[in-house]
Amino acid sequence: MHALTAPQLRTAKALQLDGPLGGLFPIDLVNLNLKAETWRALGRALALGTLQLLDDSICLVSWVRERVRSWRRPEGALSFHCQALLGHLENLLTQIIDGEAQDNSLAELRAVAETLRNQETCPAGREAGDLILTSLKYFPDEYLMHTQAKHCPARVCPKLRPAPCQLACPAHIDIPSYLALTAQGRYQEAWEVIRQDNPFPWVCGLICPHPCEGVCVRVNLDEPINIKSLKAFVAQWTAAQARPAPPKPARAQGRRAAIIGSGPAGLTCAYYLALGGYQVTIFESLPVAGGLLRVGIPEYRLPKTVVEKEIDQIKSLGVEILTGVTVGQDLTLDDLRSRGYEAFFLAIGAHLSYKLNIEGEPDFPQVYDAITFLRQVNLGNLAKPAEKVVVIGGGNAAMDAARTCVRLGCTEVHVAYRRTRQEMPAHAEEVAQALEEGVQVHFLVVPIKIGGENGQVSYLECLRAELGAPDVSGRRRPVAIPDSHFRLEVGAVITAIGQQPDLCPFPQIPVPTTPWCTFVTEAHSTRTRVPDIFAGGDAVTGPATVVEAIAAGKQAALDIHHYLSQAPGPPPRFKAHKRRQVPFGVMPAEKKIAASRTSLPLLEATSRKHSFALVEKGYTETQAVTEAGRCLRCDVCIRCGACETVCRDAMQIEALKFTPIAPEERILSDYPRAGERCIACGACALACPTQAIDYLEGPDFREVRLCGTVLNRLEAPHCENCGAALATPRYLAYVTSRSDVVMGKQVLRRLCPSCAREKRAEKFVKL
Repeated sequence: MHALTAPQLRTAKALQLDGPLGGLFPIDLVNLNLKAETWRALGRALALGTLQLLDDSICLVSWVRERVRSWRRPEGALSFHCQALLGHLENLLTQIIDGEAQDNSLAELRAVAETLRNQETCPAGREAGDLILTSLKYFPDEYLMHTQAKHCPARVCPKLRPAPCQLACPAHIDIPSYLALTAQGRYQEAWEVIRQDNPFPWVCGLICPHPCEGVCVRVNLDEPINIKSLKAFVAQWTAAQARPAPPKPARAQGRRAAIIGSGPAGLTCAYYLALGGYQVTIFESLPVAGGLLRVGIPEYRLPKTVVEKEIDQIKSLGVEILTGVTVGQDLTLDDLRSRGYEAFFLAIGAHLSYKLNIEGEPDFPQVYDAITFLRQVNLGNLAKPAEKVVVIGGGNAAMDAARTCVRLGCTEVHVAYRRTRQEMPAHAEEVAQALEEGVQVHFLVVPIKIGGENGQVSYLECLRAELGAPDVSGRRRPVAIPDSHFRLEVGAVITAIGQQPDLCPFPQIPVPTTPWCTFVTEAHSTRTRVPDIFAGGDAVTGPATVVEAIAAGKQAALDIHHYLSQAPGPPPRFKAHKRRQVPFGVMPAEKKIAASRTSLPLLEATSRKHSFALVEKGYTETQAVTEAGRCLRCDVCIRCGACETVCRDAMQIEALKFTPIAPEERILSDYPRAGERCIACGACALACPTQAIDYLEGPDFREVRLCGTVLNRLEAPHCENCGAALATPRYLAYVTSRSDVVMGKQVLRRLCPSCAREKRAEKFVKL
């Protein structure tokens, strides 16, 4: 016998026990200080198979269904009534697992389980009823995630498995659904799908670093889909062509939350709290709302009208934004508590730039940090800083500052970066566009002194460098070359070497901070050690991306709702949800495979240099539909290769040629092969666990599609007698090549089965 150990229980989330008092129970109901004989009894139950431990890698709903299936096949016979009820349970669980549950599915599941538990004639039925009812009682979230969020927490239910792009998106936007809607011309619906997980679709469509594109499965065929720009297209189209009503908030909760900071994290948190029925006020120290969206990103990348339009949509939910108010100076959190605010989200961003700490840096008014420089330009408080300017740094802020200087009319704009172009953290397209606009980038340069006379900068002195061993970032460290001094003759210097949150207004807040001046929160959460204070975005992570700040705002809304509603258990962690089940668009295979990535039109470099007009022109409607149509619909096809296996091994046709792209993932790589070899038997469609493959029978054709892409279409002949459609010639040839060998004679198949039987019967009658 095997003894059960405490570590086994600690790594499990549930245990299942068979028998009259059996069911599915959470581990936290089990007292770990059990007597030795109790441990031995549990160990014996585990060894005998009457007890099972389940961990986070197991989907409870799928596991329960398999148990119900096993009870439908007992050694002894079941009554007809019990067998029917068990079959009904299995069908309901299958609907839940497939994401096809109805509003009443869980209530119906409970009712059937209670009927089984209360009947006395069938022990298997009673155990199945107990299992269903205890799982619904102790693990309701597992069922609700499947039914409401269309999400399997264990990520094992094939039809609920998110696509790689959705998992890579920090905001977990249902990317395949909005691409499919865009390809079908349903642009406003696509926009609405995006806004379920991101209240800034237009903003992110212009400035997101698009990590989703880095994992796009299409890259295994040619290039990733331009997911980012398609987001901008549907947002712009909706703004111009439609008047979408804001989503309807839940019933007012009568509870108040205060958000400090109106950047993307704070605004996102306000949006989701307002949808939840909370009264939300945002306090912003700047004279305008938006944080770095409004004052930190140049207009040629993100027009302020776009930011204001999407902020207005958030305000339409009743969110109040008070600008020019610095919490910590103008009023304190205790002041806000006295006014009825019950929860606080610190979303102050990272607006304090690092210093170079080199000679001359504090001595000249023409030395700016990039954040302050961009803020002053965006607020209209700064014109051309000098004729010749140098920007120190290699990130996106450095590129923004340099390209802004070009547009302000500076005759020479230099960028000094201490590593090579390959190590630059700025987006590759930003660097390329800066070079097109005439920015001069000096690589392997280490600044050591800012010099000048009479309070005016006249030069930046530097040393040449070479790359040494990697540092903590994994990049090779620049090492200055002795006696390699040189000077850049400039009239202004802009530093862009990073930034951190400015905690000066918050000396009394009892929230721990790190050495990098960021707030400390619980892992995967925005909760701090102060129950009513939450923090997120750049204030916790340091400088990150807008979409990461949006993700933090979403999590903050969940955490605050959990706190204010006093919900039991730990607060939920936001995960990727499938938002829609969008039907496939039909496309010929040759068009699907030939469609290459559509390059995004840009404003000419000569025009860009003299204007803050938006650089990205955006897609036309035709271009957007074509680009979105390239999507392989990885939300449905899970790349398991089951279709290839049955075609190759069972049917021995080998019409589907897949290529491995990961240890357990394969992608169709030879589209023409299916058209050449497929016999339209439909075996692949039967083997597919997600119905990614369709087999269609028309009046005169047979067709096989993979996520709407027509792999093969074969004309079907007709019965010589009644005109009914027959199988395709390829299929008939396949059958003939096998059956006639066994039968020892050739069979002419020109009649449908019905007419063939009639003709055969006529022969017997004549005999």
